[in-house]
Amino acid sequence: MNTPTNYLLAAFFVALGAALLLQPLVRQLFITSGWFDRPNHRKVHKKPTPASGGVAIGVSVILTSLFITPFRMWCLNHLELIAALSALVIMGALDDRYNLPAKLRLFIQLLCAAGIALAGIRLTQLHGILGITQMPGMIQYGLTILFLLLSTNAYNLIDGIDGLAGVLSLMGLLTMGILASLTGLNHWWWIIAPVSGALIGFLKYNWRPALLFMGDSGATTLGFLLGAIAIDLAENAPNAANSPLPLHVILALISGVIIIPVADTLRLFIQRIQANRSPLAADKNHLHHWLLRHYLAHSQATLRLAFLNILVLIVSALVAYWSNIFVVLIVQLAMVSIYTLFLKKIALFHNWYRQLRKMEQLGEG
Repeated sequence: MNTPTNYLLAAFFVALGAALLLQPLVRQLFITSGWFDRPNHRKVHKKPTPASGGVAIGVSVILTSLFITPFRMWCLNHLELIAALSALVIMGALDDRYNLPAKLRLFIQLLCAAGIALAGIRLTQLHGILGITQMPGMIQYGLTILFLLLSTNAYNLIDGIDGLAGVLSLMGLLTMGILASLTGLNHWWWIIAPVSGALIGFLKYNWRPALLFMGDSGATTLGFLLGAIAIDLAENAPNAANSPLPLHVILALISGVIIIPVADTLRLFIQRIQANRSPLAADKNHLHHWLLRHYLAHSQATLRLAFLNILVLIVSALVAYWSNIFVVLIVQLAMVSIYTLFLKKIALFHNWYRQLRKMEQLGEG
């Protein structure tokens, strides 16, 4: 193997093979040590399940770097990002086990985000959104950190049913990879390929019936990685003179990748604040919870949200050809909001109809 493509394929398959072997081993280790995600009033699973997926994904990617030299060199050249991702895996695993204080988790995420912003992965302009182009230095760092915190926690919060965080993350990584190729940022494939392989290996065990969960160690790390790639692509897209896609289309696809978990998280934060509750308070009002109220299996709900993600990407690209990125963002938020409202109204109607039927049956009795 002497071409980058062959090395990338090797990284993908080594990570896939490692994940397929490690997921059951790490799962058993978690079971032996009593490291479970236990059911409670805000969770949908019914029995204790090891949240070992993220740890096994991380170890699979590390093992891949030992075998694939170009990937190892890429990691050494991006130590700030690798250090941040490693810290998030460790923090997430400890949080799954010991339920770390929210302030401590946020502080660690803040340090990770600040670290890669200082390393050069940061937003310096908004490409005309709200009339803003170049931003002052402090605003650049502040907005970058805020965006990374939002992306990190959005993917963590949407990790509520089997397969969902894994499928959306995989779709996002592959879309980002295609955009990286179109914008001349092919180097991102060195992390996308092995993580995608490890994710597929994880999904084999996380699909219905799930034998293990991803846990905070996986969801927060993947959200952070997708956020970092999104920032770098958005920053460097204007430099892609030979790209077959216009700048607005590239930016629309980047935002389309993460809009479902981000929009769902922002909606819940706003609703909780309006109800005088903490925005971090847990409940069962996420988009996937409303799908489950339609008596869908986890896999069915996951596939519906995956289809919604594809639809958002297609519509975003089409709108971007005739409008600007601000309009695209409005359309994306509207699509997710309307779909959520539709699910809520149908679920309420079903609940009303079931109550009516019960009353009729009691009357007949």
